[in-house]
Amino acid sequence: MKTKYKPGRQVYRLPPCPDYDISGMELWLAALAKEGLFLTEDGFFAGFGCFEVREPQAAKYRLEAVQKQTSVWSDGNAPDPDQLALSEKYAWEYVAKRGDFFIYRTLDPSARELNTDPAVQALALNAVKKRKRWAV
Repeated sequence: MKTKYKPGRQVYRLPPCPDYDISGMELWLAALAKEGLFLTEDGFFAGFGCFEVREPQAAKYRLEAVQKQTSVWSDGNAPDPDQLALSEKYAWEYVAKRGDFFIYRTLDPSARELNTDPAVQALALNAVKKRKRWAV
């Protein structure tokens, strides 16, 4: 399947949903991958997502809640090395960060899910919820 974009080019898209709409973001990113647009490590800037044009391919994306508050000047703008090693072990690559979420991608349809414990996931999402509340 061919892409309608010139390979190697960068394309910018405005996300259709806020960063906290986890399933919406994951589905949108996966749909763009089928069109040949893959989120780059530049991620999101000024509200727009930066995508590299490649051969269209099925990809799965997952948003993982950031445990600690981060800012442009903090060290928390990337997952810790242990988290990166574990994700790579399960065939997931860290791509970028958007808001309070780290974004991972896999091209392996049989890749194990990153987060299989709902209790741990709930704790991380509650931390994000508290930070959002304080921001308001």
